[in-house]
Amino acid sequence: MSARRRAFVDTNVFVYLLTTGRKAELAEKILDDDRVERVISTQVINEFVHIARTRAKVEWSEVREYLGMLRESCTVVGLTSAEQDEALDLAELYGFAWYDALIVASALAAGVDSLLSEDFQHGMRVDNLRIANPFA
Repeated sequence: MSARRRAFVDTNVFVYLLTTGRKAELAEKILDDDRVERVISTQVINEFVHIARTRAKVEWSEVREYLGMLRESCTVVGLTSAEQDEALDLAELYGFAWYDALIVASALAAGVDSLLSEDFQHGMRVDNLRIANPFA
């Protein structure tokens, strides 16, 4: 049996769980794929809650259910000051927006194979990290 692939999942992938259609179905498949160890940061959780409440108008009880599902299906990592410093370097070097740079820094620190996000150029590499748009 082969080892599971490790992928950091950006907030935008999970936001589609709050919708219907093709992207929502793909987001569900990502969440259910046993071949992948999904990694997220506390930042992803915070952003998801903010979007669920402000844009999608999800009730608190449903937000709790979503968070339980994310925590159960993903490894959650914290955000350290070292990653913030790395994010500063990444933002300066690549021109990333601050919160995007934090996501990349967290993915690099987690040592994952790939970052699943639609916020970056599909196929882009940052060090050993491959960025993939799962909706492309």
